[in-house]
Amino acid sequence: MNVFKKGIQRLVNKATISVSPKMPRSELRQLMRREEAKIGGSLFGPVPTGKQREFFRETHNTWIWNEGSTNPNKPMISTRYEIHSDRVVKIQDNHQHKVIYGEELEHFYQAVNAYAREVRALYSSLS
Repeated sequence: MNVFKKGIQRLVNKATISVSPKMPRSELRQLMRREEAKIGGSLFGPVPTGKQREFFRETHNTWIWNEGSTNPNKPMISTRYEIHSDRVVKIQDNHQHKVIYGEELEHFYQAVNAYAREVRALYSSLS
């Protein structure tokens, strides 16, 4: 069984997702990305009832933080972090751009490292 299928099986065994044997690989990958986002969202403590939180790597240089209510009528707060060679830019709800420094930058790096460690642990336990 390849690592991808083992990852799906582990997530299914943890009862976090439901997988059909005929599900296309692209859908399986989306499910795994959602699980990775949940791992990222749980790095900062338990997610309160009625709330949802996600933190994940969208692309090589882009990280996403989403937080809000599980109520579909209440908007999520979405923050994108773009990593450049000389700075990290924080963009909230697609309009407020800000270069982050100091403690906020350190917290961002700690979150990225913790996420990488947790997701790596998920996949390394599969091989």
